[in-house]
Amino acid sequence: GGAEATAAAAAAVVELWAAEATPERLPLRFAGSLAPLAAKELQHFVRVHVQPLLQNYSWDLKDKLESIGLPVAVLWANFSDANSTNTTEKAVEAFRRLCDSRRGTEPRKHVLCTVKDEAYAYYQREYGTHEPYPYPYFGLAKKLGFGEGDRFGYPFKEPVNKTVHSFFRGAKRAARELSAWVARVLSGRVPPSHESGNLPAQAAWVRGQVQEIVWKTYQKEINGSTADVLLEFYDDQRKKSYIADATMRIVAATLKDYSNLKVARMEVSQNYVPPVFGRKQFSKETEYYWVPPSIASGEETPEDPIRYTGELPATPAALLKFLKKHSLSHWSIKEALEVADDLSAEVMGQANVDQREVDRADEEKQQMIKKMMTTLKKEKGLVDVGEMMGLKKAADAMGVEKEPDKNKEVRGPTKPAAPPGAREEPKAAQPKEKKKDKKSAKQQAAEKEEEERRREERRLKLQKEEAKMKELERKEKEKRKKRKEEDKKRKELKKKQEAEAQAREAKERERKRKKREEERAMAPAIATFSWGQSKESVRLSVSVPKLRSSSLNVTLLDDKVAVRARDVRNRSYSLEFELREFVVPSNSSWALRYSEENPLNPEPDGVSLSLQKSVAHRWDRLAQNHSAVKPFMKKDWVQDDGELEEEKEDIDLPSGANLKKVSAAALRKLAASTLMVVAALRFPWCDKCGEKDRELAKAARTSKDKDHLGAVAWAVVDAREEKYLARTHNYSCSDRCELLIFKQDEPAEPYVVQGRRYAEEIQIDCYKHLLPVVSEVEDKGMLDRVTSAFDTAIVGFFRGSKGEDTWYPRFRAVARQLRGHALFGATFGGRKPRDFGLEHGTEEEIDGEAIEAPDDDTGGGGGGDDAARPLVLLFKPRESRHVEFTGDLTLDRLTHFSRVLSLPLLSTYDFETRQKYQELKVPLGMLWLDGENEAFEDNQLAKTVLRRLALRFSGHLVFVMLNSTRDGILMRPMGLDPRRVPTFGIAATDELESEKFGFDMQTQRPEERRAFWADQDRAFDRLESFCASFLDGTLEASHESAELPPTYRWRGPGTIHEVVWKTFRESVYRTEHHVLLELYSPFRPQHRTYITVLDLVAEALKDVTDLKVARMDTANNYVLPEFGLTDKEKASTFYFLPAAPERHRRPR
Repeated sequence: GGAEATAAAAAAVVELWAAEATPERLPLRFAGSLAPLAAKELQHFVRVHVQPLLQNYSWDLKDKLESIGLPVAVLWANFSDANSTNTTEKAVEAFRRLCDSRRGTEPRKHVLCTVKDEAYAYYQREYGTHEPYPYPYFGLAKKLGFGEGDRFGYPFKEPVNKTVHSFFRGAKRAARELSAWVARVLSGRVPPSHESGNLPAQAAWVRGQVQEIVWKTYQKEINGSTADVLLEFYDDQRKKSYIADATMRIVAATLKDYSNLKVARMEVSQNYVPPVFGRKQFSKETEYYWVPPSIASGEETPEDPIRYTGELPATPAALLKFLKKHSLSHWSIKEALEVADDLSAEVMGQANVDQREVDRADEEKQQMIKKMMTTLKKEKGLVDVGEMMGLKKAADAMGVEKEPDKNKEVRGPTKPAAPPGAREEPKAAQPKEKKKDKKSAKQQAAEKEEEERRREERRLKLQKEEAKMKELERKEKEKRKKRKEEDKKRKELKKKQEAEAQAREAKERERKRKKREEERAMAPAIATFSWGQSKESVRLSVSVPKLRSSSLNVTLLDDKVAVRARDVRNRSYSLEFELREFVVPSNSSWALRYSEENPLNPEPDGVSLSLQKSVAHRWDRLAQNHSAVKPFMKKDWVQDDGELEEEKEDIDLPSGANLKKVSAAALRKLAASTLMVVAALRFPWCDKCGEKDRELAKAARTSKDKDHLGAVAWAVVDAREEKYLARTHNYSCSDRCELLIFKQDEPAEPYVVQGRRYAEEIQIDCYKHLLPVVSEVEDKGMLDRVTSAFDTAIVGFFRGSKGEDTWYPRFRAVARQLRGHALFGATFGGRKPRDFGLEHGTEEEIDGEAIEAPDDDTGGGGGGDDAARPLVLLFKPRESRHVEFTGDLTLDRLTHFSRVLSLPLLSTYDFETRQKYQELKVPLGMLWLDGENEAFEDNQLAKTVLRRLALRFSGHLVFVMLNSTRDGILMRPMGLDPRRVPTFGIAATDELESEKFGFDMQTQRPEERRAFWADQDRAFDRLESFCASFLDGTLEASHESAELPPTYRWRGPGTIHEVVWKTFRESVYRTEHHVLLELYSPFRPQHRTYITVLDLVAEALKDVTDLKVARMDTANNYVLPEFGLTDKEKASTFYFLPAAPERHRRPR
């Protein structure tokens, strides 16, 4: 029945076992309709799948594949190249994989495949390649055959002949990439390919040259350019090629300084020309077009190009006027024409010489060919068919011989002539003679007389006519002579009138020229100048001929120079431009420059300027806008420091993944839209940050994989181009290599952090700045999180609101300075600690000892209202304590207090904590312990005293413990002996050049030191007084000093007084004697000899009782700067100090 037939049809399938299909795809199932049967679809299905995967191309195959109607993938392979056998096999394998995966019946998904050998290499031109043709090469065509259908060439990297070998190295990867590209082509996302020449084998295009374009680069360089483009289309076989090339070179050189103009050309016989230009196919004419600029780089031009329709061959002036007429950019056609005119003499002169040589060579070649053909025709009897055809045409043009006239009587043959000497009688003589005989003699006489009369009449008539003709001729001759004279007079008059008109025109032109010259001479002019530089300064010499000095006005700013003046004719001269970098106006100067023509009475002819550079280094150019002042500037090699080395301008700014170069404006936008921006300002000439910048690039690259750092933006700014941004943030070329961290909630206040040696340290700095600068505390839970999340937390309890409280900006400023060292919180509205469950008093208990809040010597409230003063508490969760800040609530005092208390009460000095001390710049109270015996009793006693000191001076000093064995070298600048420990000293900061203060225990033996530390109250009192003196600023700095034996005493005149720094003032400055002092190095050659010589000098002067001879070792003792000893390793230096009070003693 019908239902059973329908069910059977639904269950039926059609499968095809194709011999060319891979086993993975077999069997091939027909997806079309079977009830009713789609016969055409089934036929198409079979025709497609019975085709071999790969077929060699032929004309028969072309017709067969076009009848199927699918796109065709083409692989060009050179099987005869033995050197590329492996690459060819890999390419064929990849092509086979592609064809197998893309076999089907859908035109939008599937393709057929064919292979072409080198015989069809010329077909590659339509796919965008050119000679030498690459092998293997891949493309896709909608139709086969040359010049039919769209072509799509695979975009191999240049140079294709080399990159195809690496592309087809892996067959699977190559097949995958080819398949993805085919999918984009079939979906219409890839534009068709066109014929294109090879990329020009030239260096990178520079402004001032004609840019060579091929179709592959047309879209980027012409259609996507934001500049006005003058484009030339030419054929490489054109005539007068040298002249045309020189014309374009002149135009390009003329427009060199205009960045918004470009001159380019494209050869048309090897490149596709878009239809928008309207150029005839196969035309060999040279054409010029103006191509309007794109709105943005890479976009297509918004308007169609405009063709040059002027006179050909075009001249540089005509092309410049054409470009000026249509260009959207602002530039001076007058200046351009002047520059082009200056260049034409040299460039066109050489081009004409070259063109004449080429034309002469071509002419000689043609003459040689003609001579050779003539010789062949003569020797071989050859006939020039073209020449024969030319003669026949000439004969036809001149006409052929005329036929004879039929009406003309045809004479018969004449009789032979008579013999020589015989008279030939007329033919009818005998009949006439007979008639004459019949006439009478009278009649004959009458006839003869009549005949004579007629002859006479005829003669007279002819004479009259002849006379008449002569008269007419004479009259005509006179008329002609008269006309000639009149014409001559008329011409002379006309010539005279023309000469007078020309004279008047010349006079008028001369008058106008002089007027223009006068106007030009009086028109405001830009002063010309020359410049040179040294490492520290820039020198300019501005020329103003016949300067009127009273009119001179010179303006020197840190970023600009302006000179305005007038000459004796009152003509205005001016020069104003922005400097490339900053200068120091206060250290810069200017002076009048005088002419050398009359040395006895010099006249000012300009001004000389000396500009002190803000940063001492070589500038790459003088003006920021170099092209604007280039026509008026020249280099002064006399003023230029020739020994100043060229700085490296090729130092690359940091770059890499996730790190981009931005301008100042782009940085502001990025900081406003991004949570955090890490920006590196770098000078291209500064090479001090190479290693740290590599770590910066690494930190930017790896930050995406770090928690909370994925949203951080990384940027680098050229500080020379963005000099105002660099000055705003005080950036300079130093080995600190500072980084700026911009926060979205603080866009105008970037943080400055030092460059790091490791990428992880940079990322740690980012983590430190992620949280808000001050966290608002709303409840007890928030307070607990703030006070426990960091080693140090500082919370301010403010009486007013956040926007109105006048104390909060100071608190916030301290929080910014201590980023990463302490966590800051704030509560507003007069809330107190008890509102958060916190009991607070003026004292806190730690291990049974009372901690007083830090004293303040100045008192007061820092200039604010004490009633509105906030309560500031510092929390130390690890030490289970908090301290109230009760001093003068100024920015400096609060910052110092917070920095000190951000560190532990007591800590051990090591490398990691040292870096933190250096960053915070806090004063350190340093206790050196015996490193060889850590359980030494004196160590424990000293620690107890140090703890009491730490509690006493909490918020003022940071106390650390050091190992005398490991850290003994730090004792030398304080004048302490590493063998006498425990001992104490203070450093203003943990930096090499900071002031050091060593505590003199006034003990020599170990028993005395033990007794000092055992009496803890006495030791605490002395150390407390020492620390208080440091804080008051009344403590004298210590210096490195050697030690003298405790029993040493000077024995008087005749002996040497040995001096060390500790005894220097007492022995040298406070003595009543004149002093002869030797400062010596103990490492000098023949040291013992020098010692003996000075001993002999002292002995010889023993009778001079008011003179003391002393000496001091410079290697182990500090030397006062007033002695001017720059080289402490110098063998020996002698000074004489006459007797005087201490403050008046001066070494000589």
